[in-house]
Amino acid sequence: MKRMLDKEQLIKYNLLTYLEKNKSVSYEELEDELHLSRKTLKKYLLLLIDDLNEFESNAFIYPSLHNVTFKYGFEFSAQELMSRFIVSSLRYKILEYALYHSNNNKLNFIQKENISESTYYRLLKDVNDTILTSFKIKINSNLTLIGDEHQIRYFYYTLYNEINLKETFEIDFHYYDELSPLLSLLENTFNVSLAAINKEQFQVLYHICKTRNFQGHKMTITIEMKKITRNNRILELVLEKTEHYFEHLIGETWKEDLTFFLYHFK
Repeated sequence: MKRMLDKEQLIKYNLLTYLEKNKSVSYEELEDELHLSRKTLKKYLLLLIDDLNEFESNAFIYPSLHNVTFKYGFEFSAQELMSRFIVSSLRYKILEYALYHSNNNKLNFIQKENISESTYYRLLKDVNDTILTSFKIKINSNLTLIGDEHQIRYFYYTLYNEINLKETFEIDFHYYDELSPLLSLLENTFNVSLAAINKEQFQVLYHICKTRNFQGHKMTITIEMKKITRNNRILELVLEKTEHYFEHLIGETWKEDLTFFLYHFK
C-alpha cells in the first residue's frame, strides 16, 4: 500500500526501512540511496525521529557527525509505522470520508483538511487514477463513490486489511461479538478453526456491508460469485443454516451479503 503514502511520508518510510535493514549508515550512503541533499536528508531524519517519539517507545534514531544509527526493540514494526503514515495521508482521508459520509459535501472536506479547492481536485484525480482505477470504481467531485457495489465493498475490505491497524477504523470490535454465533456455525460447517485475524477480517467485511446498507446502497450477486457459490452443497448448507440469523443482523439483503462474504473467504 505504499501508493497510499504522500511524497513526504514515502521518503520517511524509505528512510526508515533502509535504516532498519542496515542499522548504521553514513550520510553519503543515505543521500545516494534516497537521492536527497544533505539538508533535505537531515530534515527528514528529524521528522522521522518525531514520528518514532510519537508512535514507538522502543525505536530510536541516533544521528552523529558522520553516521546515522538505528536501534529498535523486538516489537518494532516498520509496517505498523507505515500504516500510521497512511491513515494520516490525504489519500486515505478522502477515501475514508467517501465511505462514511453518505451526504457528502466537498466543501466540508476541504474545510476539515484545510486545503485549497485546486489541491482537492488534484487529490481526487490522483486517488481515482492511481488507487481506485484497478477496482473499476471512482469518487466523483462531490465525494460520492461510483461503481459496482461489490467492487466498492471489496476495495474497502482490501484497504483495511492491508493497513491492518484496527484502532484507526470506525469499528468497535467488541460490539461485533454478535457475530460470534455465526462464526462458530461457519467453523462447524467447514470443520475449521478460524484464527483471530480471520475473525477480524470477517468483522471488517461485515462492518463495511452494514455501513453501505444503512446508507441505502444495495448489492446484487455477480455472475462470478454465482459460479463459485452456487451448486456447492457446503455453501448452500451454510446459506440455509444462517438464513434466519443473518437476516436478523443485516436485514433483507442478508443473502447477497453472506454470498459476498463466502465468496471472499472461499
